[in-house]
Amino acid sequence: MTLVPRLVDRLLISAGVVKLGLERGHTINSSVTALIVLLSGIFAFGMWTIGTTFGINAAIPNNVLAWVGLVVAFAVSSIVLSPFIFHSWHWDEWELRWRGLFGESEVQWKNVTRVNRTRDGSWVVEDHRGKRVRWSDHTIGGMVILRAAYAARPDLFPDDE
Repeated sequence: MTLVPRLVDRLLISAGVVKLGLERGHTINSSVTALIVLLSGIFAFGMWTIGTTFGINAAIPNNVLAWVGLVVAFAVSSIVLSPFIFHSWHWDEWELRWRGLFGESEVQWKNVTRVNRTRDGSWVVEDHRGKRVRWSDHTIGGMVILRAAYAARPDLFPDDE
């Protein structure tokens, strides 16, 4: 399951949809996110189709409940995860911006007071007003964003001594 998304991510980079540079760049969530949304939707539709076409054996205890549970679980996961497909990050020598389907946030590099990794493995850049931009390992080239933060604000990173 990781080979196809990696190939798609490479195609996105080579096509210019994702540009990973230290001074300037833009990126999106990994295609793994879109693949999970797509597969969850396909499974929900497939389970619904099979159940309604061929019927559910109600003689088996909890069989209908299990079928409904699977359809709902796959449909809900597809719906809940779909906004993550629209997340994007943009950076240049002045600022880092995140845009999502339901919001956006930006921090200017000169105002950044903290760069750290959270318990869940995400990275967070925070400015003096408390505004944050966050990205995870599911971001294509997420380490490039971290290197851009280091290039803009090396004083916020501990020395490697």
